[in-house]
Amino acid sequence: GGFELLGSDGKPNLTPWTVANASSDQGKCNKDGKPPVANTGNCAYRSKGSEGENSKLTQVVDLTGLTPAVGDTLTLNASVTVPATPLAKVKLRVKYSDGTPTTKVTLELVENAAYTLITGEAVIASAAVSKIKVSIDNKSLSGKLLVDDVSVIHTTAGTRLLPLPRLGGQQ
Repeated sequence: GGFELLGSDGKPNLTPWTVANASSDQGKCNKDGKPPVANTGNCAYRSKGSEGENSKLTQVVDLTGLTPAVGDTLTLNASVTVPATPLAKVKLRVKYSDGTPTTKVTLELVENAAYTLITGEAVIASAAVSKIKVSIDNKSLSGKLLVDDVSVIHTTAGTRLLPLPRLGGQQ
């Protein structure tokens, strides 16, 4: 989702996300008299590019209540704005406990002046899903990467289009 959670100090709290190698990366909220930072709501995640930038924002998806099956789809969505040429990616990784190779989706970001929805799909390769992780990696040398409205949507294989009905006794 968004980054709307505020701490007791009134500043954005990135929980349940974790940030690694953050220099000036943080949650930012809209302020009166300044251009908005959020796509929806009031807050977004901002990562500033700089020499040696290597930040990563990560969330491990809570698997409680998830009953994945082979062929199910996980759709990763995120709204991003990157006004300078980015070296940034949004990733989805699905790990399995039965030795099935990790399913990987990597979305390379491209320069854009306004929020743009990016999306990618991962097809579940085994019902033995042990971990689903979303990460936003930034190695950009300059500019501000803004991210908002991150979601992972699970669609079961059985909810796709149904086959056409058979005509006149066809088998």
